[in-house]
Amino acid sequence: MISDKSCGYLQGSSQSCDIELYVGTLLGTIIRALCTLQYCMYYSTLQKFGTNGSSVKIHELVSFRRYFIARSIHKSVTDAKMRNGEDHEKASLLTGYEREPSNYESSTTIIRKAVSADAKVPTFSSAEMGRHELYENIPFAAVFGLQKKEKNMSQAVMGYAADLEVLEAERVALATTKQPLTSKELEERRSQANMLLMDELELDTVMVTIPLIFAVFIATLSQFLVGYNTGVMNAPAAVVFPGHSTGIWSLAVAAFAVGGPFGAIFAGSLADSRGRRGALLINTWTFILGGLIQTFAVDMLSIIFARFIIGFASGFSSVLVPIYLGELAPPTLRGRLGTLTQFALVLGILASDILAFPFATFSRWRFLFSVTEIVAFIQLFCATWLLESPRWLLNRDPNSKKARSIIRKLRGMRYDHEVETEVNHFLSASSAQQSSSSSTSASSGVVAMFKDSSVRLLVVSCLVLQISQQLCGINAVFYYSTTFFQGVISDPLAGTTLVGAVNVVATYVALLLMDSCGRRMLVLVSSGGMFLCCIFLTLTLLGYFENFVALIAVNIYVTFFEIGKESQFE
Repeated sequence: MISDKSCGYLQGSSQSCDIELYVGTLLGTIIRALCTLQYCMYYSTLQKFGTNGSSVKIHELVSFRRYFIARSIHKSVTDAKMRNGEDHEKASLLTGYEREPSNYESSTTIIRKAVSADAKVPTFSSAEMGRHELYENIPFAAVFGLQKKEKNMSQAVMGYAADLEVLEAERVALATTKQPLTSKELEERRSQANMLLMDELELDTVMVTIPLIFAVFIATLSQFLVGYNTGVMNAPAAVVFPGHSTGIWSLAVAAFAVGGPFGAIFAGSLADSRGRRGALLINTWTFILGGLIQTFAVDMLSIIFARFIIGFASGFSSVLVPIYLGELAPPTLRGRLGTLTQFALVLGILASDILAFPFATFSRWRFLFSVTEIVAFIQLFCATWLLESPRWLLNRDPNSKKARSIIRKLRGMRYDHEVETEVNHFLSASSAQQSSSSSTSASSGVVAMFKDSSVRLLVVSCLVLQISQQLCGINAVFYYSTTFFQGVISDPLAGTTLVGAVNVVATYVALLLMDSCGRRMLVLVSSGGMFLCCIFLTLTLLGYFENFVALIAVNIYVTFFEIGKESQFE
């Protein structure tokens, strides 16, 4: 049987420990059953949609849209020629050209003018039309796991732009030589155009400006503080105001999670009213306030209050930072920045574990808590380089000179027409995404989804998936692993630090696996792996295996959790 010491906060008899163990195992089994139910519902829903559990291929959808747009624009141009009294045969043959070869107007230019007249989209080059498509279809949010969507979308829109270039070459050949291009020539031109356009679009991913780097660094420090304060209470439980009860310490740990939802609720309204930069500065001051109260706490009640404030700031940051980074970065970088925010969080957890070695003592625990306000003060010191979101500025004033100046800095642009093109991308994408999201109210949209039998199972599946993620027990690992390892391994803090390091590595492994394996497969494997780890951990605590098996089981459990959690983002 496990000893009283290994039970951590329970100091009763071995019978009490057994009750705790069995109740915990029962709860874990129920949670796994919920997960299994959710996966079955999810799979049945995908089968109903005809996807057989695989992700919908974005480039197929865009290819259809590409064909529809090209066909519609071609028809509108032809109709315009006919309305001007031109011969139908020449209009269909020379669409986009004048009758005299010396005055040819490219088909892409005519297509751009048609789009500008009919769809209120400014005149773009082929590559710019591809960027325009990316802006409209990739959300203004830096989300972990968005890289695959970015890649598929980039390939799709570049194929669209390459088709326009090939169309132009074919029209020129018909107008000059009266002979169409062969299939081989068309394919060669398409391949060359696709490569050149893809290279032009990928400049966004390699030409990262200094202002963008500084803004990203300052913003991601908030996510670092979220991770740091998630794990900072793990190690010093025995040295902070010794003699406190288990219940009081549990309240101090839980106050962080209680404050989080309140911060998330207020983040959106403050970001809209005060701007993304202003909201980030408010969030920074909130971290400073909570950190100072926690560092100079006089009793456990002060720490509980401080943890609530820090939790509020953490929830605020978790909503605001992805939006801010997504509105600063070009579409091809938003997934990478989403990955960066996730790594900042897990690195914060690891940093709290490492700093516990020198500071988790009776005389130095306040230094461990002071990291929060120190990092927040660094953010304030660097606030000069924290740029306002150009999207927020343009939504308030489409003619904003400040927004244009910021875009010039973020993108490293020299010419005014380049800036205006980027402004048009922002305005059009914001309008398209806002119109699609505001077609129905939030409450009516939720009700409508539950009433729609075709998506009801998918909605319930998503809800159960998120609930099971929070109830699977991972929070206990990050909050109480040091206590759990007492009596199991010789150095509990070393075990906790190892878990934090594994958490960082597992996040990177999840990133690699998401592009090569299906999301559904990873979630299923994650759930099954976590379930098996719980079994081995329980058997180890019951004495059937050596103690080191418990440490291995916990680390593998964390690995499977990260793989499953990150695979939920799409």
